[in-house]
This record gives sequence, structure tokens and C-alpha cells, in this order.
Amino acid sequence: MPESLPDVVFPLPLTAYTSSPGESLIAILWARIDADPFNAVATALFLLAVVHTFFAARFIQASHRVQQRVDARAAAEGLASHPSMRAELLHFLGEVEVIGF
Repeated sequence: MPESLPDVVFPLPLTAYTSSPGESLIAILWARIDADPFNAVATALFLLAVVHTFFAARFIQASHRVQQRVDARAAAEGLASHPSMRAELLHFLGEVEVIGF
């Protein structure tokens, strides 16, 4: 007969974390990461999403610059304009909803 697996609660309820009144945010975060290492992953993803929100417009601007260079190069060679994969990728990264999960 197979061994039964221990009951795993995910995510941990807030009552499972210990904290003292007056602790700093960093101290609380480190204590929660010690209790459940997944909190480090969740915090990193959250911070990346916030930073991305502020840089999304720059990705869009960069995509337009790249596409303009590709268009200018094609015109100089007498070829038809075509979408640049790099410009499309930058434009995709400029969409806030895409990264926001």
C-alpha cells in the first residue's frame, strides 16, 4: 500500500506567518521567504511587473525606431517594406497587459 502524502497547504494562510509589531517591511518579507521560499519568486515577479509598467512606453518607442531603420534600409535598396521581427518583439514587450499575467 502506498504511503500517504502529508497534507500540504498552498498558499500558506497569513496566520501561519510570524511577525512582531514594528518590524520593517524587509524583515517581514525575509521571514515570509524563510517560511515559504515561493514568496521570493512571487515578490520578484511582482517587482518585475511594476518596473515593466514604467518601461513599457520605452519598448514601444524602441520598436518604432527599429522599424523605421528597417523601412529606410529597404527603401534605400529599392525593396518593399516588411515587418521587423525585432520591432515586433519590442512592441510585444511594450504591451503592459502581456506581462501583467
